[in-house]
Amino acid sequence: MKRLKKNKNFFLIIFIIVIILIVITTVSFTLSYGYFKKDVVSANQLFKSGKFEITYSMGSAVTLDKTYPMSDRAGNASEANSITINNTGDYYACYALTLTDDKSNNLKKSQMRYSINRAARDYDNDNTLILGGVPPKEKVKLDFRTWIKDTETNETATNLKYSGNLQVEAVSCPNSLGNKIFKDNEINPQEKISFECEDSNYCHNYVDAGVYKVSTNNGLTYVYRGFVKNNFVEYENLIWRIIRVNEDGTIRMILSEPVNDLRFNYNLPEYFGHSAKNLKYKDSELQDIVEKEVKKKIEIDKLNEVTYSSFCDEYKVSDDLEGGQGYKNIADSLESYISKVNLDCKNPLSLKIGLITYDEMRFAGMGPHEFYDNNSESYLTGLSIDELGQESIISMSPSNYKENYGNYYWAIFTEGFGTSWASGYTSTVPNEWHVGIHPVISLNANVEVTGNGTESKPYIVK
Repeated sequence: MKRLKKNKNFFLIIFIIVIILIVITTVSFTLSYGYFKKDVVSANQLFKSGKFEITYSMGSAVTLDKTYPMSDRAGNASEANSITINNTGDYYACYALTLTDDKSNNLKKSQMRYSINRAARDYDNDNTLILGGVPPKEKVKLDFRTWIKDTETNETATNLKYSGNLQVEAVSCPNSLGNKIFKDNEINPQEKISFECEDSNYCHNYVDAGVYKVSTNNGLTYVYRGFVKNNFVEYENLIWRIIRVNEDGTIRMILSEPVNDLRFNYNLPEYFGHSAKNLKYKDSELQDIVEKEVKKKIEIDKLNEVTYSSFCDEYKVSDDLEGGQGYKNIADSLESYISKVNLDCKNPLSLKIGLITYDEMRFAGMGPHEFYDNNSESYLTGLSIDELGQESIISMSPSNYKENYGNYYWAIFTEGFGTSWASGYTSTVPNEWHVGIHPVISLNANVEVTGNGTESKPYIVK
């Protein structure tokens, strides 16, 4: 009997030990799995933060090892880690994309560059890469790339290594500009946008005012179109008009008043537009003038709310400058013209300050001169002109170049003429033609605002 009792005690002890081992193993597995889910997400594995479902096409780990310095163009040609943020909730939500360093790195972020949807920039002192937003039941796609700056040398950087971890965090933003936009507007489908005319000799650009969802190669953008009256923003004591919500969720705006005007004169070299053949905006005379004039008004580099975004200065028809190619040839064929109006860009620029593009004008409700009357329906026709009698508002989209005449860019004509037209393109454009500079910037989606976006109560950035 004693022996039986002894055996029972022995088996009980063994049973307890087995249970303890199972619990320890389970806890260890659970902790390991939780750590993996949090910090190291493998390719296409689903990760959740709040109402966000996040996937990374190449995993969340970021490594630069045995690589070499390269230009922004080369960096953007590398394979992207596509991050998809799906908002499964019923409300607008902001996100923060961060990159946290490993402690063992000997390659510093100050030696590196990165891009989001091809908008390249330097790393800041903190880990935040971008602050955007996602409408309810929609997705945002971010193509992330990183590389060593081309200002570094092979000797200083090639043998160095960087490793870190990407993470998307849901951020509460009930009073943000992004949230206000989607709360205050009904979103119209892209199918309601039409650029067609019944008569190629004359047609009026009838536009239903509102916000429209538009598909691009980088995802979804939301454009303000027509005579909208609720896209006013007060920022840095200046009034801006919202052009659209960018594909990454940041908000693009154009300044209502010109910071200065340019005088086109294709006979006198001292005037803008005479000599330089470089029509592309990057590193051009036009970019130098725009940034110089903007910085007289606002200290753009010190404003944390302003972010880098993609701008397009490409031709959509031809790169033949001498032949007078560019947007102007689209007007020769209405069918061809319609097919070319889109917001895609093969090699976008990464800028904090730019200008509106031709396609943004068209999506805003402006029409081409050859086919539309003088009553284009767009909030852009209401932008301020200055006391110099400015006739038009210049864009960054090139039209053409002619020897002994100079550079031509597309512009918006004011004073009711309402046409997206090549400023200086035809012989009817007089010398000393005034074109106003209305800069365009993008704000982080989470900036807090008051107001309702109307002219009397604009969204005021706190």
